[in-house]
Amino acid sequence: MNWYIKCWKESFNFSGRARRKEYWMFVLFNTIVCILLSIPNIFGLGLGIGILYYIYSLAVLPASCAVSFRRLHDTNHSGWNFVVTAVLPYVLIIPFALLTAFGQVKLPEGAMSYLMAVCVIFGILCAVLTFRLIYLFGKPSDVGPNQYGEDPIGDPNRKPSSAGCFIAAFAGILILLILVGAILLPALNAAQKKSAGIACVQNLKNIGGCMIIYAADNDGYLPMDLNNEQFKQLLPKEFSSCPLGQSYQLLDSAKGLNLNEVESPSMIPVAVCDCHAGKLHVLRADGSVGAFQLDEIPHEILDKIGDIAQ
Repeated sequence: MNWYIKCWKESFNFSGRARRKEYWMFVLFNTIVCILLSIPNIFGLGLGIGILYYIYSLAVLPASCAVSFRRLHDTNHSGWNFVVTAVLPYVLIIPFALLTAFGQVKLPEGAMSYLMAVCVIFGILCAVLTFRLIYLFGKPSDVGPNQYGEDPIGDPNRKPSSAGCFIAAFAGILILLILVGAILLPALNAAQKKSAGIACVQNLKNIGGCMIIYAADNDGYLPMDLNNEQFKQLLPKEFSSCPLGQSYQLLDSAKGLNLNEVESPSMIPVAVCDCHAGKLHVLRADGSVGAFQLDEIPHEILDKIGDIAQ
């Protein structure tokens, strides 16, 4: 813990040397703190404290950069090794951003292939530089003074052990994977929820279209139940439930409703899905679907939904 505090105190000291123990103890405690602060995001607890992870990441950045510089100095390498390796992944974002931007744009033949090749090359280069940097971070301290300062260990008669270099490299890769996982898991979780929400809206639209067809064949009346045999012949089974598992049900006020007698079908809720945290998907009598935040549902619809939106 003392090494971790020492690195915080020397957040803006980019000169001098830092022994291997100082660097890796800082990395260990920093990783523990990051994981603890990431828990709300990883598990989607919605505690409102996930932002602390990003605040901490910004606050610890000077200390991380400074101790990385000093560790490289300790093995007689320039701190620019760290700068190049830290900046290059952000350069990699540019081709990916172009890929995304041009995904809906017609490019000259073969242009997308070249763009993807650039991304792959940058990715390989980033990986090689990252593993080299971890190797340098794991090297033992130079014995005696070097061009960056005095020996932080202070024992001129010691014999540096190279075995620790490989152990540190392995530990570094493991920590790197943990940190990447802590960053990506919340993003993947959010992407999964967003995908489920999009699929749910599409399912409800399909149900709405089938209801309009059913009503046209039944003098304007909606079915009393989505399990109605005639209605089931219109609606494929995979559209009958939300991707998160809840089966769609008609609201009591919509069962047997005659669309020919409705003046504003866009204000008549027919079915809802409340599987999505903070959002309510509402299928309306005209076949349209609204995805509302709970505090943004129109009063005309809210009065007919009742306790579902509470």
